[in-house]
Amino acid sequence: GNHDDRAAFRKALTPSPGAPPPVEGRHVTVVEHAAVRLILLDSLLFTNKTPGLLGQNQRQWLQRRLPELADRPAVLFLHHTLGERDGDLLDTERLLAIVRPLRHVKAIFCGHAHVWRRERIGRLQVVTLPALGYNFGDREPVGWVEGVFRPGGVDLTLHAVGGDRSDDGKTHALAWAG
Repeated sequence: GNHDDRAAFRKALTPSPGAPPPVEGRHVTVVEHAAVRLILLDSLLFTNKTPGLLGQNQRQWLQRRLPELADRPAVLFLHHTLGERDGDLLDTERLLAIVRPLRHVKAIFCGHAHVWRRERIGRLQVVTLPALGYNFGDREPVGWVEGVFRPGGVDLTLHAVGGDRSDDGKTHALAWAG
């Protein structure tokens, strides 16, 4: 996230021994799951500043790598929200230009805004996750979301511990578009 210290992050989450990082200088991870492939991206631009950026190297890696990973649905995770506000992911449109044509990319998960939202950008599911520490307004929950990936989608259950708890325990089933 935008408050992470990349050096401390690397100490806590070291890459596999002998494995070169997929994108030099960025923490990028591909997690294999039977129903889906999770791709964790690094959108940190500056610590303690709000805007995020994947940057050219990560986007080029996605352009090369995503077509090779079309054997099952892919889901992207990054910290910064998609949009055009000053604190959002600054290269949102360039990211969307990469993933829109790839039918196997099904969803993008992000945080940053401290809100709980499920929406679509075209056929892509976009999930904005609530904050665990604090919200920016009482109408938003504080908590975490449990995701259970299955063939054809994901079931998301909110575990609210503060703020608006009206959806605590509710599960939202998201289906992947074809």
